[in-house]
Amino acid sequence: MSGIRSSAKFVLDKPNCGKPTFIILFVSLNDGRLVYSLKRKILAEYWNKVIQRPITLQKDPNLKRELTTLQNKISVLDLVVNKYLKDSDHAGDLTKKADLKKLLDKTINPQKLDKQEVGKKTNFFDALRLIMADIEKGKLLTPYDKTYSPGTIKNLKHTIDKLQMYQNGTGDRLSFDTITLQTYRDIFAFFNIKCNHSLNNIGNVIKNFKTFLRISHKAGMHNNTVYLNEDFRVPREDTVDIYLTDKELDALYYLRLSGLQELVRDWFLIDCYTGLRISDILGLTNNDIIGGVIRSINDKTGHRVIVPINPRVNAILEKYGGKLPPKVADVIMNRYIKKIAEKAEIFGRVDYVITRGGKREEWVLERWEMISNHTARRTFITNALKAGVDPVAVMQLAGIKKYSTLMRYNKREIDETAEAMKEHSHFK
Repeated sequence: MSGIRSSAKFVLDKPNCGKPTFIILFVSLNDGRLVYSLKRKILAEYWNKVIQRPITLQKDPNLKRELTTLQNKISVLDLVVNKYLKDSDHAGDLTKKADLKKLLDKTINPQKLDKQEVGKKTNFFDALRLIMADIEKGKLLTPYDKTYSPGTIKNLKHTIDKLQMYQNGTGDRLSFDTITLQTYRDIFAFFNIKCNHSLNNIGNVIKNFKTFLRISHKAGMHNNTVYLNEDFRVPREDTVDIYLTDKELDALYYLRLSGLQELVRDWFLIDCYTGLRISDILGLTNNDIIGGVIRSINDKTGHRVIVPINPRVNAILEKYGGKLPPKVADVIMNRYIKKIAEKAEIFGRVDYVITRGGKREEWVLERWEMISNHTARRTFITNALKAGVDPVAVMQLAGIKKYSTLMRYNKREIDETAEAMKEHSHFK
């Protein structure tokens, strides 16, 4: 058979721009040249244009892992191209851009499910379980191109059970084609009135419901885009969360502990002075501590963060021979940190308020009862902002992209703001 044949060629879209740029695949086929974006960006300094692959010999272990993963994806696409060309040769078929693009799409974007397999699953809940199976296998990725965490998988499964509860409780048979804004309102009313759920609990169900609708729509299971309507929103209310003041951090730091409680306290303080998510804290290695900073790849978003090492973090590291303390599971941290905070006499009244079943509920807690792993990140961000650190710098240190997200972490009390403003020239 005659025709144009060549293997894949991978190049950078804008190699001289000085910023991360897309990787582009070129393949010459019988009906023309396929130009295909891998939808992955890389800095030119990390790209070897001779072998057309990322340079994986990096000192930073997180960067090395990131580039190695990208290299493996490119190699897989290369194999797909070569197999397609070889199979076409053997079958005597002409190569077509549309056919190869479809194969590449299926490889690079696992969120496009097999429509033939989907077609066998006409039941709404069967379809959701098919989606969950692909999520658990790593075929479906988050919007950040990450595999779903075990906690998120458990949460999504729980939502399927909740939606099944709604269907059984109302007799409203869920189907992709018949979901409307009224369905959204009925689901909200069912969990709000009949089940007496909190507003944020209902919001979690709606958020995951929208996730399933988005994935299934993208997979070609249906053409219903009602979930994009602005009224199909996720309800939420701000909960009462706390951060630890410098005085409270002092109390924790100087508290005499031993064994597992000391380990938990030390890791919690490291987190309070770095602001990393608990998943990123647990993923740290001694190789991530370089030149007075901690370097990490944000597990949720994939962004790189570099945080200066606080003197107290240095002191904790020195206590363990210049290394990180032995790891402690997050569930163990949450189990012990409240009691440790109580020992440190982190007291104070907290008026806790939530909306449940459409009604406002209030009760009083002690500050130590409010402390969890998530308190550490709020503590870092709030104290940095209080100290006058530029908000943009805080966002970079914490790996946050949106200012609105930053403000949700800022837990400075209104009386603290008022007290600080007494010294401001505007109020004198």
